[in-house]
Amino acid sequence: MGRMIELDDDAAARLEAEARRTQKTVEELGNDAVREKYPTASTIRKPFRIDGPFVRSRPGIQMTRVEEVLDEVEGPLRK
Repeated sequence: MGRMIELDDDAAARLEAEARRTQKTVEELGNDAVREKYPTASTIRKPFRIDGPFVRSRPGIQMTRVEEVLDEVEGPLRK
C-alpha cells in the first residue's frame, strides 16, 4: 500500500543520509520507524517475569549477595 508524506528538508536529508549509511531504502527506514514508534498489540513485549517457589527468597538470605547465597545454598564444595 503506497502513501506519500511530505518531509521537512532537514528530516528528508537525515533520512537519505541514514539510507546511504545503512544501505536500506528510504521506504524501509520509514516503515521501521513507524513500526518502532507505533507498535501493535501483537508486537508489544510483556515484561519477562518468573513466578514460582524457586524464585522466592528464604528467610535470612538476602538475594543481593549472590555469592553468599550460593555458598549457603550449595555448600562449600560448590566451587
